[in-house]
Amino acid sequence: MRRNLFSLIDKFFLNIYIYIMASSVKSEDSDVVNIPIENIIHDTPMMNWSKKNAPSILNQVQPKKLPPKKDTVGTLKPKKIDRIQSAYDAGIQHKLPPINVKQYGKTGFYEVIDGRHRSVMALKHGEKSIPAKIMTGGKKRRSYPKRYIPTALSKRDKRKQRKMITKSRRVKRNIKNKVRRKSVRRKSVRRRGVKRRSVRRRGGVKRRHVRRKMKGGAIPPCEGQPKSINDIWNSMHSDNFEICGCAILDPNTNKYQLFQNGQGPGKPPAERRFCQTLRNYGIVWHTHPACCETPSKLYPSVEDLLKVVKHGSHTSLIFCQYGVWTISCAQKIVQQQIINMIQAAIAPIVDHTVNNTHNGQDLTNETLNWLIDNIFAGLKKQGLEIYIPSYKIAFNFWDHYEEVLNLEISDRYRAINPNDHFY
Repeated sequence: MRRNLFSLIDKFFLNIYIYIMASSVKSEDSDVVNIPIENIIHDTPMMNWSKKNAPSILNQVQPKKLPPKKDTVGTLKPKKIDRIQSAYDAGIQHKLPPINVKQYGKTGFYEVIDGRHRSVMALKHGEKSIPAKIMTGGKKRRSYPKRYIPTALSKRDKRKQRKMITKSRRVKRNIKNKVRRKSVRRKSVRRRGVKRRSVRRRGGVKRRHVRRKMKGGAIPPCEGQPKSINDIWNSMHSDNFEICGCAILDPNTNKYQLFQNGQGPGKPPAERRFCQTLRNYGIVWHTHPACCETPSKLYPSVEDLLKVVKHGSHTSLIFCQYGVWTISCAQKIVQQQIINMIQAAIAPIVDHTVNNTHNGQDLTNETLNWLIDNIFAGLKKQGLEIYIPSYKIAFNFWDHYEEVLNLEISDRYRAINPNDHFY
C-alpha cells in the first residue's frame, strides 16, 4: 500500500511539473518541428554528461561541439535530470515541452537555447528526433549564463578575473571616447589663450598632463652590447648559463645584428636555465648551452613557443648546438584564457618529443616533422589557429652539420652559413 501511495504521489507532482513547464512555453503547435538528435550541437557540460552516462550512443550519433567562443562551463543539474527521467519511467515523455533552439549560422545544425537536460536525456534513451521550436529574429537571451566564474575558484582567483573584466571594459570605453576627445581638442584650441590668461591671473597654477597607457604601443629600440655569431657560438660551448638580447634585421644585407642585454643563472645551482630581456623587443634571441654535464635541450620549450604569442615580440631566435630555431607570429593574444588553451594544446606534444629523444638531445627528421605537424594539428583541432594565423616554426641548421643530421631541406629546414645570416 505504501509503495503504491508513494508512486501515485510521484506521478501527481510530476504532472504538476510538466504542466508548469508546458504553460511557460508560449508557442503554437505549428511552430514546433522535429529535429534529428544528431543535428543538436552540444556544449561542454552536455558532452561531459553524455560521455559519462551514454558513451555508446554518443559514439554512434557523434554530435557537433560548440566552438570555444560560444562554449560554456559548469555541469548539468541532477535534479532536472531526475525529473525528466521520472517522466520517461512513467511513459509520458511526449508531454514534455519542446526545447528552444537557434540555427547555427547557415548550417543545418542548431544551438540549444533552452532545454539542454531534455536534449541529453533524449540522446540517452535513443530518440531519433526531438520536438523543438526554432527561435528567429534578434538575439535571444539564454536560460543559462554564457560565461561565469566557477564557484570552485578561490577568492583570489575570482578577484583576478574581475580585474580582467573591468580592464577590458575600460579599453572598450576608451576606444568609444576617442572620437569625443578629438572633438573636445578642437574646441579647446580656440579657448587656449583665454585659459592661459586666467591661469596667470589666478597665480600661475600649472595644468596637469595625464598620460594614458595604451596597450601594445611602439616597439622599443634595440639596445645592449653587440655580439657576433662567433661570440654566441663560444658562449654556447663554454658557459653554463643562457644569454639573451635583441636583434636588428638589416634590410640591405638581410643579416641580423645581435645585442646582448641579459644573462640567466647556471644549472646547477638553479633548477632550470632561463634568461629574460630588458623589454619586449621586436626580435629577441637566447641560447641553449651545449656544454657541461646537463646540456640544454635541442628543442624549444613551451615558454619559447608561446613567447611570440603573449608578448610584444614578433620573432624569436633560439640558438642551439646544431642550428637556430625561428618562431614568428604577427598577432598578440591578450586574453589569458586563450593563452592557457594554446599552452594546454602544445605542452603534451613538447613533453612527448623530449621524452622520446633522450631528454631532447636527439635531432632527427622524423622527430622534427612529428613535433611541428602535431603542434599545428593540435591548434587546429581545438579551433585555436584562427587566433594566430601567421604562427610559423622553422629550424635552420648550420651547413657544416648537414651530413651529420641528414635532414631533408624544405621550407621548414634548410642549411645556412652562420656568417651569411648573422654579423
